[in-house]
Amino acid sequence: MKKILTIAFCTLLATTSLFAQNKKKANTVDITVKANNNEVFNVYLDGKQKSDKASNKYELKGLQPNKMYDLEVYLEEPIKYISGVDLELSAGRYELVVFCDPATKSAEILFANDGKDLNDSENNAQLCTEDDMTKIMEMFKIELFDDTRLHFVKTTLKGGKLVNMEQTRRIATAFSYDKARVKFLKYAYDYCTENENYSVFESLLTDSSAKEEFNKFLQSK
Repeated sequence: MKKILTIAFCTLLATTSLFAQNKKKANTVDITVKANNNEVFNVYLDGKQKSDKASNKYELKGLQPNKMYDLEVYLEEPIKYISGVDLELSAGRYELVVFCDPATKSAEILFANDGKDLNDSENNAQLCTEDDMTKIMEMFKIELFDDTRLHFVKTTLKGGKLVNMEQTRRIATAFSYDKARVKFLKYAYDYCTENENYSVFESLLTDSSAKEEFNKFLQSK
């Protein structure tokens, strides 16, 4: 009887330990960083190099959720450039892609399904309904971190939705900071049905660097 109880107790401990490990894993942020076109890079987190050697893929595991991290990648060839992004994410698994443009010697880090081009089904895209906008605004109330908000909105648009000027203004205004706001405005440009007067959105930005970034973007269009 004692032997059976001992085995049962050990089994319970093992199960409890496994549950604790799974729970801990579920409550962390895991990020896979990969190159879009096999470029190699080193990964830096909060200024400290994390990768042992340059590679086209790196995994960051066990990061604390809801904490601000400064993620940078130092690209080797063909572009020697440091591209950075501030991340403040809820627990979960994320995939970031490093997009490089040798012509402009620039690089950008985006969530994997944010993509670089319009969705293949863009010809079937429809204007966001009021129900769609309600879902977006409700998500903004629940999710307080701009990076996760931006990821959600980009995925919504890429999934076959368009926005008009008023809807673009409502979403942009809902972001907490200009850094995410200008990223959204740049991304939403190609999904906006009335972007002839897009420059009016500069008034939504208060930071001078964000205004400059937005105006440079418009000049490139």
